[in-house]
Amino acid sequence: MSIPIVHVGLDDGKASLDVDLCGSAVHLSYDPAGCQKLLTRLLARPGRIHVVCEATGGWERTVVAALHAAAIPVSVVNPRQLRAYPRASGRLAKTDRIDARVLSAFGQAIQPRPTAPPEPVQAQVAAWVTRREQLQWMLNAELCRQMPGLPKAVASHLAQSITRLEKELEKVVQAIATLIASDPKMNAAAERLQSFQGVGPGTASVLLGHLPELGTLADNSIAALAGLAP
Repeated sequence: MSIPIVHVGLDDGKASLDVDLCGSAVHLSYDPAGCQKLLTRLLARPGRIHVVCEATGGWERTVVAALHAAAIPVSVVNPRQLRAYPRASGRLAKTDRIDARVLSAFGQAIQPRPTAPPEPVQAQVAAWVTRREQLQWMLNAELCRQMPGLPKAVASHLAQSITRLEKELEKVVQAIATLIASDPKMNAAAERLQSFQGVGPGTASVLLGHLPELGTLADNSIAALAGLAP
């Protein structure tokens, strides 16, 4: 007889981890000590444990790496896909937040496939792609702040900030290109992606960084994982 899987919801924040462990709420600090306490609790439980957490722009990386190191299956779920589930089941209103209980219920109902540990180069590409997105956001904000009538000193300061951000963005773009080129498998995937009309180096790097499962799943599965289909 197969042992049932227990899905554990993990809601990670900047400073804390909230865990739904078989209906029991556990609150831990998000630091090495807190991660170790989480692993100790999970490893002490009988049966098969499968952790489900939400992709939170990178905040989840540390605890997910700890779970992978402890050989505990974990699924990092696309927020769009995750939010569609409780709304469809009547659990949440549009503005309600996702919490550990919802993550547990999602895992039990959907049975998401475990997220594989990232390859070292892929993890670096993902981090740099996120950094590029952050710099682009800051650059766009500074560009929008340029307006007629600003004092000369303020306009000059703004122009210097824009120039600095543009230079930093160029460095990050080059770093991403160098990383992808250094890995034969990733470089081949980038070339394959760019063979499609409308896909350039930027889009290819986003897909390689944020969607490493691309090419390993069926069309409908990868669309659902990306949050583009139910």
